[in-house]
Amino acid sequence: MIIPEFDYKKQYIDFINLYDEFTIVYSRVSSAQQDIQKQILLAEAYINNQKIDPENVIWLKDDDVSANKLSMEDQLELQQLRMLIKQKKSKTILVYSSDRLARNFYEYVALVKEFYEYGVNVIFTSSKQPPFSSKLAIESLYGIFAQVEGQNISTRRTDTNNQFPSNILGFKRVGKRRDTKYIPDDKIQNELKRFFNSITKVKNADDLFDVFIHYKKLLKNKRFDDLLRYLNNPFYCGHMKTTYGYERLPSQLYR
Repeated sequence: MIIPEFDYKKQYIDFINLYDEFTIVYSRVSSAQQDIQKQILLAEAYINNQKIDPENVIWLKDDDVSANKLSMEDQLELQQLRMLIKQKKSKTILVYSSDRLARNFYEYVALVKEFYEYGVNVIFTSSKQPPFSSKLAIESLYGIFAQVEGQNISTRRTDTNNQFPSNILGFKRVGKRRDTKYIPDDKIQNELKRFFNSITKVKNADDLFDVFIHYKKLLKNKRFDDLLRYLNNPFYCGHMKTTYGYERLPSQLYR
């Protein structure tokens, strides 16, 4: 008896071609510390409530992807979403809020225009996000709000990093948030002090170059631009840079 050879290629099911129309769930968080699961759970709740076939759902996740730092073209899963829309594979998109799609006003407007062009309905699962509007002027306003909020987040992150830098040469950071302390690193602290002291005695460019050459290897073989950055860092003199000048850092930060 001859058993016919099984043709795997013919038995393979291409789910993207099987269905004419998918529901796409798009989620995004900007850092690894944020939990994307909240967005996913809300989307699952909507899918169950509307009795959408789970096999007819495409899940796209841009995890640890900052829309403040990366352009729309660099967000891979968002680009996948756009491609599926243009291929007319989906008429419904589930997303937590408008700022998950874009933080840039122009990028958000470009996305909204694509949604209008291909007749896509956007469902926001956040209870605080107004429903997706068929009027570009209204959605454009939300794009402005998302961009302003993104800029505020970026500013707060910069201010926090100025006061509580995550990594600073010559110190070991311990604790979190209000309990953060900076303990001198005995392995490099003395060399760092001598480096700053040598800089105060520099009289010309040749002197500066000699100091940099001498301390380059002693300070963990740092590059010249790194050494310049240390000289410009107000943290080493107990201050932080603000929009109105320099502010003294709390003394309890140091041990």
